[in-house]
Amino acid sequence: MWIRRSVRVSLLPSIAKFPPFLPIHNSLFCTHSHTSLHDEAVSQFNSLLHKRHVPPVFEFGKILGFLVRIKRYPIAISLIKQMELKGIHNDLVNFSLLMNCFCHLDKLAFAFSVFAKILKRGYHPDAITINTLLRGLCDKGEVKEALNLHDKVVALGFPLSQFTYGILINGLCKIGETEAAIKVQSERFKHIISLHNMEMIKLKSKRTRDIPLLVCMKDRGTTSFHSNVIIHNQLIKFLLSYIC
Repeated sequence: MWIRRSVRVSLLPSIAKFPPFLPIHNSLFCTHSHTSLHDEAVSQFNSLLHKRHVPPVFEFGKILGFLVRIKRYPIAISLIKQMELKGIHNDLVNFSLLMNCFCHLDKLAFAFSVFAKILKRGYHPDAITINTLLRGLCDKGEVKEALNLHDKVVALGFPLSQFTYGILINGLCKIGETEAAIKVQSERFKHIISLHNMEMIKLKSKRTRDIPLLVCMKDRGTTSFHSNVIIHNQLIKFLLSYIC
């Protein structure tokens, strides 16, 4: 069985939780266009890059993370390349950002090249890094490849998270593999799906043949219920997409 029962949670912080780097008030931040914020971010990055004493790599990462959040993927890639040309070694967070950029630009081959570099440099990929690749594959409809990658990283002992399985379930639903998605859900998250949602599917979905599969998911506890609601919603969303 390729679904491992025990999943370790990554100890690395989420990129989205980095503190803001721009020295501006929140209200002023809201009035800036993405273009002006982008220019200020690049300016601050270049300032860090040319300091006599190179700042810690996470300082660059905060700026890069901001650029990725506003979808300036080519700029972020270019800045990371400048860091490497200056002899500044990127950390796992920055490499994950770089992979994320390539995935959004539909350049999965480059994303996997970065992943290979991560392994070569001795970094231990965390769940965020692996999820980036899995999401990139699923977004392209290459769900089978995503499942194969999942099996390989599990075999290597890399950490995964609940979001990992949410990505896989979402990908399976998008290509119509409802039964496989429910199988993943039932094996990884043995929790309830509300009766209200069940009735909504029965009334509004043509996919009534899938209803018995959902009914089979019984209540086995309420631990991490919020995360499981997200995953259940992926299944519900897919089934309701077939409304008459």
